[in-house]
Amino acid sequence: MGLRIEAADLVMGYHTLCANAPRRKQSFLSVNRKGVAPVDKTARRLEERLAMALFNQREIAFENGSVLRILDYQFPLKSKSIDRSVGKIDLLGLSDKGRLAIVELKVADNREDRRVALVEGLIYAAIVEANLKEIAAEVTAMHG
Repeated sequence: MGLRIEAADLVMGYHTLCANAPRRKQSFLSVNRKGVAPVDKTARRLEERLAMALFNQREIAFENGSVLRILDYQFPLKSKSIDRSVGKIDLLGLSDKGRLAIVELKVADNREDRRVALVEGLIYAAIVEANLKEIAAEVTAMHG
């Protein structure tokens, strides 16, 4: 029988992550992003290449007319190098309603279970929420 996760467990875990999230002292947004893709063709690198291509495009338009403005790629969340379980957000965007969006990319060649992306997204969202004031200030300063 498979593992069951109740909604209340997810909510409790999310709040625990928020409370214990790393707090960066350095900037979140990079002013040095060049959008130059690495040559390596592994699935992970293909996701980085896709993230950079979308970053260079600057926005994603959806069929319903909404637009996601791409603010950064490989958006760092670690506070210090020992935060090994903390990754980078593939793309950080801003919706046309002023909401931050976390985009976790998975290319077809990536054999990782797609549910992992959902869990990663929740972890990243908790860290972003815990650092939202600082991130919002940086986004406003850099992008208006």
